[in-house]
Amino acid sequence: MLVDLAARADPDVEVVFLDTGFHFGETLTTARRMKARYDLNLVTLRPGGGAETYDVDGTEACCAARKVAPLDRHLAGRAAWVTGLRRAESSTRAGAGTVEWDAGRRMVKINPIVAWSDDDVARYIAAHDIIVNPLRDKGFDSIGCAPCTLPAPAGMAGGPAATGWSAACTSWRGTGERRGVRLPIALEVGGRRCVVFGSGPMARARAAALADAGAAVDVIARPHQDGDLAGAFPGRGRHRRRRRDRPHLRRGAARGRAPQCRR
Repeated sequence: MLVDLAARADPDVEVVFLDTGFHFGETLTTARRMKARYDLNLVTLRPGGGAETYDVDGTEACCAARKVAPLDRHLAGRAAWVTGLRRAESSTRAGAGTVEWDAGRRMVKINPIVAWSDDDVARYIAAHDIIVNPLRDKGFDSIGCAPCTLPAPAGMAGGPAATGWSAACTSWRGTGERRGVRLPIALEVGGRRCVVFGSGPMARARAAALADAGAAVDVIARPHQDGDLAGAFPGRGRHRRRRRDRPHLRRGAARGRAPQCRR
């Protein structure tokens, strides 16, 4: 939708696509269809070699290396950038303005559709035959990387808070929020055994949020130490030894891991 508006205003406008390396095939196909329809000046940003991954280094490090860093590099030296952010997407965006100062990047941030409701979006899509990611028709109200995104559970369709993000990914919108931490509460974590890796304030907040949602939570400060995982994952001693023998996994564990939940 934002691409359609931008292309109508300036057919040569630069559009940036962040290819994290973990997108759904449907997302990549949608990007190609949009490039073809609008003859877009499309710039695809990719992470550098050896970039962190969600399964080894944790989701925060993965997002930082594969989304934040490439975008920061591309925007460096520019005066402003335009986003599709909307207040209706989540409570954390309710106070967003049409024009803001992006203090982190030290530039102007423009949100032209910030006041649009979900109904406004639906009407624009219908009126202008906007290309839509086919995953939307499969229950995905908000779409991120494939390993971290699940469709909304049955009966919970509608609105960004309905989309369920997997327990391995907790830093995207669409998850609901507890204690200021975005967590996969739509995944019915109540009664499930969850493990939070880490000892810092974010780990403690995640543990508290999961507990609020009814999960049984174990907090493991040093998952690379002998015996730390024995109680959390019974019968997986061989897997634990393999992790201990692989230094790159020890480094990822030391950085902190997202909550892992099991029945």
